[in-house]
Amino acid sequence: MTNRVSVIIPVYQAESLVGRAVESALSQAPVGEIILVEDGSRDRSLSVCKRIAENTKKVKLYQHPDRGNHGAGATRNLGIERARCAFIAFLDVDDYYLPNRFEDDLQILLKRPDIDGIYSAVENVYEGNPREEERAQPSLTTVVRKLDPHELFANMGPIGKFGFFHTNGLTVRKSIFEKTGLFDVELLRSQDTHMWIKMAAVARLLPGRTEKPVARRRIHLEKALGNREKMLSFRPKMFWKLFQWANAKKIDQNRRIMLWDQYCYYRFLRNLPEAHATGLKILCYLSLHAVRYPFLLKSRKYYHRYNQALALASQEILSRTISSTLR
Repeated sequence: MTNRVSVIIPVYQAESLVGRAVESALSQAPVGEIILVEDGSRDRSLSVCKRIAENTKKVKLYQHPDRGNHGAGATRNLGIERARCAFIAFLDVDDYYLPNRFEDDLQILLKRPDIDGIYSAVENVYEGNPREEERAQPSLTTVVRKLDPHELFANMGPIGKFGFFHTNGLTVRKSIFEKTGLFDVELLRSQDTHMWIKMAAVARLLPGRTEKPVARRRIHLEKALGNREKMLSFRPKMFWKLFQWANAKKIDQNRRIMLWDQYCYYRFLRNLPEAHATGLKILCYLSLHAVRYPFLLKSRKYYHRYNQALALASQEILSRTISSTLR
């Protein structure tokens, strides 16, 4: 199916939601198949998915071989492996597509064989009773500046400052995963962000509709802030794995340095007051990194982080010296 889209929907604890997600995908003319991957739910999700698949020719249902719960990364990977169409899109089971979701994407992809994927805006629909800090959340998840493919890596969040795209707003050629590999199953969170950064690093992605949404995303306000903190706690592991992947792929050194710099920030320096007691440890880490990855020494970013760590270590030594003198 060379001009059709496989829509992959991971399903977990979503018996009341999966029907709407499937309907929104079925309403899109370019969709050749909808792949439901049931991830070991404890509710009635599996029976609901079976009923949908039995009654709808385009819907295919899969489970992990052990029928267990393996998380979003492994579940999307199974969907990718089973997909038969030339193009792949994802849809979170809580969410749904808006009309004409793929119209612009396929026009571009069919005309531009050099382009690996298109990203578009997703509307955020907040549920619950918002607190003041939550009322200011953006109505769209999108990349706010039109960027050429080579500009995306450095300017897309969380590395850059011009926003980021959401899972529901991305359409890619299936062949893109030959460049990136599949989703990292070891990342319990941020496996999607991890993948999008890999795509920006080695593939060519173009903006689609970045000001008008192609899908709606449900956000539970009561959980949003807590989930954000959990997500940030996974950033060091995510960026370290990205840095290792980039070294193995031998991608551009400047991009490897950016990934290393982000790792250092989230691992050591994001919460400076908490890091004062670890200045010497950070210096040791950075010195070992320089030995293992000598190309870091060519970067100003390395010396910036080293000087930050040196300042923390100096504060630590000074504090200990004063405490010892006052005894």
